[in-house]
Amino acid sequence: MSDLETNKAIALRLVEVFNGRQLDRLEDVLHPKFRGRGISAVVPGGPVVGPGARRKLYQMFLQAIPDARGQVVDVVAEGDKVVLVDRFGGTHRGEFFGSPGTGNHIEWTAIHIYTIRDGKILEDAVMTDSLAIMQQIGLARKAWPATKQAEKYSERSITMSQSKLVLVTGATGNQGGACVDALLTRGHQVRALTRNSASPAAKRLREQGVEIVVGDFTDHDSLVRAARGVDAVYAMSTPYEQGADKETAQGITITDAAKAARVAHLIYSSVASANRGTGIQHFDGKYAVEKHVQASGVPYTIVAPVFFMENLLQPWTLPSLRQGKLAMALPATRSLQQITVADIGAFVAAVIERGDTVFGRRFDIAGDELTGEEAAAILSKVTGREVHYEGFPPDVLRAQSEDMARMFEWFDSSGYAADIKSLRRDFPEVKWHTFEEWARKQDWSVLDQS
Repeated sequence: MSDLETNKAIALRLVEVFNGRQLDRLEDVLHPKFRGRGISAVVPGGPVVGPGARRKLYQMFLQAIPDARGQVVDVVAEGDKVVLVDRFGGTHRGEFFGSPGTGNHIEWTAIHIYTIRDGKILEDAVMTDSLAIMQQIGLARKAWPATKQAEKYSERSITMSQSKLVLVTGATGNQGGACVDALLTRGHQVRALTRNSASPAAKRLREQGVEIVVGDFTDHDSLVRAARGVDAVYAMSTPYEQGADKETAQGITITDAAKAARVAHLIYSSVASANRGTGIQHFDGKYAVEKHVQASGVPYTIVAPVFFMENLLQPWTLPSLRQGKLAMALPATRSLQQITVADIGAFVAAVIERGDTVFGRRFDIAGDELTGEEAAAILSKVTGREVHYEGFPPDVLRAQSEDMARMFEWFDSSGYAADIKSLRRDFPEVKWHTFEEWARKQDWSVLDQS
């Protein structure tokens, strides 16, 4: 038997193990370092690698569809890869995709791309028609997006996108963490860059099935090692730890590392309007990175969010809110575009799935636009406690930060200009949040704390 035929037989053996419920034989078929990708990734709370990860997944699957069986439609081998197409069917008896048992007979097709190593399956990357499954168990109906472009990508991103491995920097923070959550939810695999793999935040990521790699923005070689083998890199940094100049240097270093690692898609997190010559130091610093990214030759997309809704929950804002004041360095009637980090994460996932169709593009992204008075009124309604808006001059901020003072002066004189209507039309899968929708999802008991 040729090596290719042997590899086919190994892949077919896994189907036999599943159909025969021989879960104790998984070690005979799966490599000790086996890893699933896409919908075949680990079960939350279960093992990350090894046959035990697949055993946990099968057990969960069979609790939902006890009579499930797979029928091989086609199998092709080339090198160390085996592509196997199988058709599954069974009766939905237990919880599946968050839905309790319906008693419905459901069917779907899956395409597996197996990597064979040392006579066993090292990796299973799978694409499956998740939307068809959800339609059959009553969780989804056919939707008609607003444009042909949106229809094309809404369908592809849900039902046909190949699982990708994405390196996320800043994964232990709010913005990077939101990207991790969005990528995992959509069936992708995540590799998180951290300086401390033993930190509690890194441990929580590992429990989610995230691969942890150690690296530092000041160490080019560590970034190259972290980026090798990934399909995309999400690069973000902050000026608030070491200043705008250091942030610019970090952005340039990760870009050069992505180029050295031959990364197929670099997504750089900038800030909206950084390309408009604002004179705000950290805006200009991010734009310097943008220009380096554009000149690097690496396929790229710039994602540039506006003011974060989550800023209201930061230590510099909460004390005033506890006193019933929403205080900002803007006039009460001046509108400000805002976005929640969840929408940033969902947008980044959408950009990664759209691949070369968004190469070389820059997106200013926002979810809502409202005045301070409007935000205070919404907070009053949502929290059940009176909140009034109190504006103050940007000069008050100048003693602490010239950069922040200039930013709020610019908010008043010019302000962000993201095209919210077009974003909602062209990227419906993001499920954009208004300020009120975001506020209703927050735990406002934090206002009762002293």
